[in-house]
Amino acid sequence: MGAGLTTAGVAHAELPLPADPLNPKKVRIDGMLREWPQSAIKLNKTEKGKPAARVEGFVGYDDKSLYVALDVRDEHFVRQSFGPNEDHGQLVLEIPTGGGRSQKYVIDIYAGQSGKSAGLVKVNGRKVSAQVVEAPNDRGYTVEAKIPWTAFPAASRVRVGMKAQFKYVDASAPGRVAGVAVSRRAPLFIGAEQSLYQSLLEPKGLSVEPDYEGIGDVAEDSMKERVAIYGGFLVIVGSHYKKGKQFYYKDLLMPDASLVTRFALMDTDGDGKDEIILQRKTGGTNYREIFEILKVQPNGAAERVFAHEVAIVTPDGTIKNNVKLTSSGGKVTITISQGKAEGFRPDTFREPPHDDMASALLPWETVGSRVIRWDGSEYAVEKETKEKPRMVSAKKPEAVRRGTPGGADAPPPPRPPTSDELLDQVYALYRKDRGKEKSEPRFDFVTDVAGSPEVERVLVHGNEVLVFGKEFLGGTSYAYIGIGVASPDDIIGVTARDLTGDGKAEIIVRGVLHANGGEELDDVEVTRYAMFVYQVTEGGISRIFGIELGRQIGDNRIIGGMALRPAARGWDIVALPGRAVGWNERTYPFPQDEGQSGGLEPLILPWARGQHRYSFSGTTYAPR
Repeated sequence: MGAGLTTAGVAHAELPLPADPLNPKKVRIDGMLREWPQSAIKLNKTEKGKPAARVEGFVGYDDKSLYVALDVRDEHFVRQSFGPNEDHGQLVLEIPTGGGRSQKYVIDIYAGQSGKSAGLVKVNGRKVSAQVVEAPNDRGYTVEAKIPWTAFPAASRVRVGMKAQFKYVDASAPGRVAGVAVSRRAPLFIGAEQSLYQSLLEPKGLSVEPDYEGIGDVAEDSMKERVAIYGGFLVIVGSHYKKGKQFYYKDLLMPDASLVTRFALMDTDGDGKDEIILQRKTGGTNYREIFEILKVQPNGAAERVFAHEVAIVTPDGTIKNNVKLTSSGGKVTITISQGKAEGFRPDTFREPPHDDMASALLPWETVGSRVIRWDGSEYAVEKETKEKPRMVSAKKPEAVRRGTPGGADAPPPPRPPTSDELLDQVYALYRKDRGKEKSEPRFDFVTDVAGSPEVERVLVHGNEVLVFGKEFLGGTSYAYIGIGVASPDDIIGVTARDLTGDGKAEIIVRGVLHANGGEELDDVEVTRYAMFVYQVTEGGISRIFGIELGRQIGDNRIIGGMALRPAARGWDIVALPGRAVGWNERTYPFPQDEGQSGGLEPLILPWARGQHRYSFSGTTYAPR
């Protein structure tokens, strides 16, 4: 049934107490400890007096009951009326109730005397229905107690994140206590939490006490889970989550939890399950701050379902938005509004916007606040309030906001098309020509990607990028190009921004490629994460760049790094060493690619040195 949590080199204060899962069909409450694993909790400290008894405790559980056992070495057994000053064991159990609070239960376990009295259990001084059996021996006695979880109301929905301490009252005579032996007070870890300690916390040198934690119903049935942040990792564990045997962790790609500025669990979409609210900084001295919502998926993973940048801080200036959450009618309203702003000026601001989320509200924009709510399918902007810009520039605010170093004023950010921009006849022609009358696009927006300053409509239909517009190709035709993915579901994100500095937006697609690992990897599926960049001209659409940004087999993955650096005109694309999850340099089954692989620039591995920088040559991005 597993070994105890005894790890060499770790201080006892840093070790959790074990609560072992027991099989109710195999456990016999007979006072003997044969079925118990060797994970004893030693009562090796003294709280009072000089106890002569030497005691070890055990804690176990199944879905219906809590099990407590004691191995007592005591030559003098005192029993009279099951009072507080007689020989007995005690487990002080603390069960979290949320909001940093907990409910304490003092569980007194009294062994009976053979032929005279039966043992009993008291919870907070009151006798409860429990099964208690003792077994005297030549050194003292052992005792087992099986207590229904119903004796602890706080455990009806929460059985993780608990803390405990064993005590043993050693009496020299009825009413006279010689001393009280105690164990350390520490987190009491169930099976999944023990796996968390052994597989993540101890190897990473992380404390058993998390930096942030919350108790909420984020997954599966009505039992609540414990969601915590240890260092740079988000962890989910529960007594029923993954059958109480496994834990989930997500690498937040940050060095430690000091970068977290907000952590909470709340139901933001009204489905009865809590989402994970995170606000955190990304970067060092120069950092962005993002507000995000993570939702636990049917497979148990916590995936981002909403994100919004809320701060930009560099040595040149500071922009911070305010974030307010209010609950009404079973849903949460997110209000992001203008906040602190200093240092930056609209005519010199050159920080690039995020590709995969809305950027922070800037003081020279007219949007004073943005209200976001779940609309049944996504977190959508419900309304925006307008205000007079706090800063004014000689340039158009949007051009300055999106300006490209050394280039022309950049196009507006992607937005949904208006009715005038739909160009239904051209769209219908494409759908007929390409046999797509019955399918719908997955991505649809307008921005300026080619030709005149008039915006074009950009769609991803199936696995094709489609462009048309009122001034594009005379407003009567379209251009399209295939994306090299197997399925439309393999396209995970599409946006547009001016990378080349010509004042026209390039189309940026993030997708997933699937490959067979071959005989050496037992034909396992290899997943590659890629980014493609497309440029649109009157002559059509061409791919000007492609790069691998991640690779995964099962739970092992490499997460690539990428950055944009100002160039003489536009932006250079820089590939940075990635981050490994599961793999290390010894176990990673692929070599570092030295050149293109499958038409993609190489993924830079975490243990590789240097970085790769790509500049626009006029027709394509090429290595510098």
